[in-house]
Amino acid sequence: MIEYLRRIASHRLAWGLLAASAFALELCALFFQHVLGLHPCVMCIYERIALLGVLTAGLLGMVAPERWYLRWSAMLLWGYSAFWGLKLALKHVDYQVNPSPFNVCEGFVDFPSWAPLDQWVPWLFFPDGDCSEISWQFLSFSMPQWLIAIFAAYLLVFVVVAIGNLIKGRCCNGSWSCDIDRIQKGAIGSLFHQRCQPPKPLPFLHAPDIWLVAIFAAYLLVFVVVAIGNLVRGGGCR
Repeated sequence: MIEYLRRIASHRLAWGLLAASAFALELCALFFQHVLGLHPCVMCIYERIALLGVLTAGLLGMVAPERWYLRWSAMLLWGYSAFWGLKLALKHVDYQVNPSPFNVCEGFVDFPSWAPLDQWVPWLFFPDGDCSEISWQFLSFSMPQWLIAIFAAYLLVFVVVAIGNLIKGRCCNGSWSCDIDRIQKGAIGSLFHQRCQPPKPLPFLHAPDIWLVAIFAAYLLVFVVVAIGNLVRGGGCR
């Protein structure tokens, strides 16, 4: 199992599925806004940015996942974005289920002065909705509640993969190939250096990839179900 997790994080297919799932959710948000006429609130914009963080992590991991520094940079960005998105979604739900004059979100997004994204890309980052209003529900769950499940799934998968990459296993087992080089260093004596090669490419839909495809399919199913719910009922935050 540990070897599977190591191999998953070292192949572009897994990172591509991560990026594709986040991209599909961003398209879902834009579909709700520009096709169904739903108005994003300030928390919705922040949640979009968290999804963009996951998307960026997937693209970064696709560059060279066999290089540990790129792989771990992508994994850290993935984990931080998922955690931040989960925190935002939980706060968003609190605004909705506990409305009060003392529990409201800001009236505008707090972007830095050197990157006013709401002015540069208003069709994606400009909020004009109310955070506390629940005008859309599907299966008795509001949009932020769906996002709690989505970000929690992202975070759970990150934790599992990160633990699998942190735990040290035997370098040469299964599909790993290694060779022992004898290094002579003068009077110091003989030292041995074990050099391990990267794992062999995974065949498509090999065991560790099947559940990744299943996760992406689950995200796609959520997108389809929620989109149908919007078409049938209409209204909402995002």
